[in-house]
Amino acid sequence: PALTVYEFDGYDISTDPVAWNHCGGTWDGRNTNGPQITQVIWNSPSTPASDPIYITVLGDYVNTTTTVVVYKLTGTWIEEKDTINFSSKTVNAIAWRPEQNEFAVGGLAIDGTNDVLLYTFDGTDISESPAHTFDANLTVSALDWSSDGNYLAVGAYKTLYVVNDSLVQQDSQECGERISSVRWDKHDENIIVGLMGGDIKVYPVTNSGAIGSEVDSVSYGGNIKSVDWSPGGKYEIS
Repeated sequence: PALTVYEFDGYDISTDPVAWNHCGGTWDGRNTNGPQITQVIWNSPSTPASDPIYITVLGDYVNTTTTVVVYKLTGTWIEEKDTINFSSKTVNAIAWRPEQNEFAVGGLAIDGTNDVLLYTFDGTDISESPAHTFDANLTVSALDWSSDGNYLAVGAYKTLYVVNDSLVQQDSQECGERISSVRWDKHDENIIVGLMGGDIKVYPVTNSGAIGSEVDSVSYGGNIKSVDWSPGGKYEIS
């Protein structure tokens, strides 16, 4: 299957998926042909045991022409809820706002000149038009919300932006190389940035969304695909 959910008991990943969906592809008994999924994210319910669990999928040819699809995890089935068609547009990143029914989509001129769009989702339908937009005038490659949902980090070409929950720019910082990944730490005090040239940089961010000077960096000499923090914010991985 194109989209699969596995169970993890703290020691082992289940041998077989507990739920799946072909995402519009065809199943030949061994593989799903068609969809090319590039990113999958969960929503962020405040009480996971009782709130609906949704999965947002980004990819090419998902459901033939759709780029973004929201699914609901229902028992052993992943049920399609709604779609956004970005035909012929460059869409690279999605990020669900913590504890909210909103998610951001980033790319290049995906709605007029706007490169980041904020959509709402009511459990059944995605809003027909974005609630807010942001024009970076650059290709957006990475998005990540702060844990309190007040700010969105936007990686656009070689520039790191911080925008608020209405997608109004608070600050920006030139990073020197093309950005591949951005992540807030648990305390919303720092953003780690992965760069295509092989560097990882850390920038502090104030409560008002202002980006400070680079705290530190490390070079790996290769293309950094993704970065993240440990839960306590002491360690980083790439």
